[in-house]
Amino acid sequence: MLKVLRIQNFALIRQLHLEPSPGLNIITGETGAGKSIMLGAVGLLLGERADTTVLFDESQKGVIEGHFGIASYNLKELFLREDMDYEEDVCIIRRELSPNGRSRAFVNDSPVKLESLKKLGDRLMDVHSQHQNLALGEQKFQIRVLDAYADTQEELKAYVDAFRKWQGLEKELKRLEGKAAEWARDKEYNQFMYDELAAARLQEGELEEAESDLKVLEGAEDIRSRLAEATSFLQDADINAVGLLRQVKAGLQGLSRYGKRFEEYLQRLESSFLELDDLAQSLSDEAEQVELDPEKAARLRERVDLLHRLLSKHQAGDEAALIELREAFASKVESNESLEAEIHEIQKALDQHYKEVKHLGALLSEKRKAQAQTLAQAIITHCQALGMPNAGFEIRFTPIPPASSGLDQVNFLFSANKGLPPADIRQVASGGEFSRLIFSLKYILAGKTALPTLIFDEIDSGISGEIARKMAEMMREMSRNHQVILITHLPQMAAAGDQHFYVYKDHEAERTYSNIRKLNDTERETELADMIGGMRAGESALQAAKDLIKAMKS
Repeated sequence: MLKVLRIQNFALIRQLHLEPSPGLNIITGETGAGKSIMLGAVGLLLGERADTTVLFDESQKGVIEGHFGIASYNLKELFLREDMDYEEDVCIIRRELSPNGRSRAFVNDSPVKLESLKKLGDRLMDVHSQHQNLALGEQKFQIRVLDAYADTQEELKAYVDAFRKWQGLEKELKRLEGKAAEWARDKEYNQFMYDELAAARLQEGELEEAESDLKVLEGAEDIRSRLAEATSFLQDADINAVGLLRQVKAGLQGLSRYGKRFEEYLQRLESSFLELDDLAQSLSDEAEQVELDPEKAARLRERVDLLHRLLSKHQAGDEAALIELREAFASKVESNESLEAEIHEIQKALDQHYKEVKHLGALLSEKRKAQAQTLAQAIITHCQALGMPNAGFEIRFTPIPPASSGLDQVNFLFSANKGLPPADIRQVASGGEFSRLIFSLKYILAGKTALPTLIFDEIDSGISGEIARKMAEMMREMSRNHQVILITHLPQMAAAGDQHFYVYKDHEAERTYSNIRKLNDTERETELADMIGGMRAGESALQAAKDLIKAMKS
């Protein structure tokens, strides 16, 4: 339950401190004094998104802090699952709104994600508002109400787990089928590309070698001609280099007797002669080896052109890249067999999980239907007690394909008038009827859940007199097992409270701000008298207030 609520620098609230009792807490006050602002602050504690433009002082941060007693609500598993710090007795939730537009959430002084805070908030409080009146007409809200009453938590969890697995398999099957369709669509292209690259019989480094060989073949005649000319100048012509050197050598041989240095000249000449003679022989041999083969050159030219075309077509840098691409196309061509096997296995698992979903969904539906009539009759009984003697209520089930909520669409049908069959709530219920209907639901569910705190924002809208008194009695009964906080304008409702808080605007400072104070017995009687007779209520209104408080306590 909520033990302490502190609000600082939020909207019209400069500083607010509230310590509600474990029972029925009444909040009254003039219109616009800040009651709805308090609800907005509580919503932040429950994980709602923050609007940082509502700071009282835009230069300071806003803080909303709630202290909750959680000892008897079995929340440890939730804390561990959401990685939040767990304290056995008290949980402190804090939201901070910074002037820079950021907001942060803390549980027991440790930062938490908003999603985790919302899950915790759903286990701590149920806040009724006019928005929830509208939600009553929504199918998702209606099925949650039925599940809470029918206590389907285990069946719903088993079904949802199976449904999610089935959905995951469906998603995977669609992915694989899309992949297979893509393969089929690209089959001819992939096969053509692979065949073209495979037929090329690619080898790493061959292009450079082929281009070099082709260059030689294409220049064979020029090469042979130049080699022959060089060989002739060296040794074949009438006057050739080798012959001249031979004559020089013969002439120098006669000088060796004149000294050692002449012998050295002869040795150097001998070395040059041998080198030049060997060069001439090598050039002659090279000329004989040069091929004049146009057919081979044509074949080689065709190979080089093919390699260049493939490199350009696939934007590849070398033969290695083309080989890698060939293997990729080979893999695509061959992948269909394994893909078909995988699709078959997924389809088999999908069929098995579908049977499980249908089975668990049937169990969930069975439990819901078993309690639906009891819930409908209980709602009718309480609506009649709240001044709708001709109330009719039905819960209709319509089979649907497997969905996250089960195998049924659940619709609440209501009628407040005699002779009219129940119809869609949104079409037949007025504001006051909506309030009494949803209060009947809250009253019934309060006996089914262990939710610590219930907050009602003007749920008594559109009612008065004896109906208001009856609703107040039901509120008191709910407060025996739950902490109840009620924002009301009706004296009958306000008189039923264990504690009474008054929200007001303080005009003493330079800027008007909202505040709250707990009323003592005398102040409470005065406030009720004002609610009964207006701001200038006399002794009769005051006595009526005292009688009303006494009557609600008896």
